[in-house]
Amino acid sequence: MSKNFFKKSGLVALVGTLLGCTQKYPQYSGKYKLDITGVEYAPEDFKGEKKWPGTLEIVHRMEYYGSGFNHYLGFEFEAGDNDEAEGRNSFKLSRLTAEGREAYPNETPDGERVYEERRIYGGAFCNSQVQYWVFAGFIPDYRLLDGIYKSHVGTIGKDPVTGMDIKISPSPSQLEEQFNEEKADEWFELAERGASIEITILRHLDSTTDGCYQNGGYLPPDKWGEAWSKARYYSIGHDYDTNIITAGLGDLEKFDGLEIEFFRQIIPDVGSTDY
Repeated sequence: MSKNFFKKSGLVALVGTLLGCTQKYPQYSGKYKLDITGVEYAPEDFKGEKKWPGTLEIVHRMEYYGSGFNHYLGFEFEAGDNDEAEGRNSFKLSRLTAEGREAYPNETPDGERVYEERRIYGGAFCNSQVQYWVFAGFIPDYRLLDGIYKSHVGTIGKDPVTGMDIKISPSPSQLEEQFNEEKADEWFELAERGASIEITILRHLDSTTDGCYQNGGYLPPDKWGEAWSKARYYSIGHDYDTNIITAGLGDLEKFDGLEIEFFRQIIPDVGSTDY
């Protein structure tokens, strides 16, 4: 429960005593359940040996580094049946949610690359490589976190070259003081309407084909081309009690890092060109 509501009503001490309210910290930590209507495959037969699992547990932690907070998420996918995939992964939130990078010369998909197969060469300017990218969208939006956990205590002018504000980093004792309760209220209101996460695993074909046509090069046929699968999970219980400002990253040690192994169960033929 956010304290800001009680501040507005002037009942902080009384209600806090009666209800035992404590500080709540917006984060994605908690349990999520699969929305079976939110599972998609394109093309429809782009399916691996296992299905998206029914339950997902997320551990959200953050670390102050340099001039801001880095957010990290540990995903534990729990299989309810034998035909469901299971596994653990960890992600840096800023990479998992990266988008809008399609413009030349950085023509890469949204999200983070988790695996790449061997690049196949068919001649000069004639090559291709299968890559796998993971992207996630969240409700509440991850951008709210920057307003809740503020990473600076003021500015001291502007950079003469970039024109950007020069920010003053807080001392460790100031990090919790920077917590923005109004922004936290906005997070909680959105979460109450329905917190969720949509995860996409994309098979991306990174190709240069000009030489295939002009210089007589050749690439073998690719079975899938661009293909993807996505799943939506909705919250069935959040952990807002953990103070992620001070909790550290120790709870993420049990996760396997950024690997393809979980997604290999969901989609087919991962590694099919690694011969």
